[in-house]
Amino acid sequence: MKKQKDELLTDFVDTNQKYRKVVHAVIAQWVKDYKTGKIVINSVRDLHLLMKMEQELQKSIAADTKRIEDKQGRHAGEERQMTMYDDGQ
Repeated sequence: MKKQKDELLTDFVDTNQKYRKVVHAVIAQWVKDYKTGKIVINSVRDLHLLMKMEQELQKSIAADTKRIEDKQGRHAGEERQMTMYDDGQ
């Protein structure tokens, strides 16, 4: 059961990372179109929606990072000293 949960979590995080790549590509295209004048911000609401999208993206990144850290039992990227009791994992 735990292995299944770990696999589901890994799949979820992987899917979110792929989704974020697509969102980043869309945002990059949007910025390009905005700079060339193809897109015009006509209201504060337009800007608010863009800011909200970015905030949600950042929340998702933070949540995924926390899930990975919790799963690993340490902070992502943090080195861990092995002891004689470790089984090499």
